[in-house]
Amino acid sequence: MTGMSVVRACRLLGHSRASFYRHRRPAVDTRVPMPQADRCQPAALSQSERASVLEILNLTPYAGLSVCQAFYRSWDDCYYVASKSSRYRIARAAGQVGDRRRQATGSPKKIPELVANGPSQVWSWDITKVRGPAAANGSTSTSSSIFGPAGQWAGGSRTTKTATSPKT
Repeated sequence: MTGMSVVRACRLLGHSRASFYRHRRPAVDTRVPMPQADRCQPAALSQSERASVLEILNLTPYAGLSVCQAFYRSWDDCYYVASKSSRYRIARAAGQVGDRRRQATGSPKKIPELVANGPSQVWSWDITKVRGPAAANGSTSTSSSIFGPAGQWAGGSRTTKTATSPKT
């Protein structure tokens, strides 16, 4: 192609100039890129710096504060090791994001237990809505006395049926 311009040569061959220049350029590496987490981060905090951030967050004056409050108060006290977002990242990895105050632990709830030493001491009931033809709509209630060493159903029981008037 000596002596002929690229424009004239592309016109004679019927190719576009963009295709000419694209094919002339060396091939680009099309491998899968490395994930961001695996790349070398030159400004990343070292393990000792991360440990000092956690140590500052767990100091007595900052232990009950949020990460944001601990950041500003430690900054006022001349402890600047990392940015606020880095402190949040480190605290999140250590499971310390959220409510950092000491939590009161209550006593475990005792499940109520019904004890009957004789008949008619503990009663249970059930009221069930019954659907049916308009004249038979109503509710059925059952009440039973509970008695027995292992919670067996015994004693008297009574079933009543209450009819309701149809809705108009």
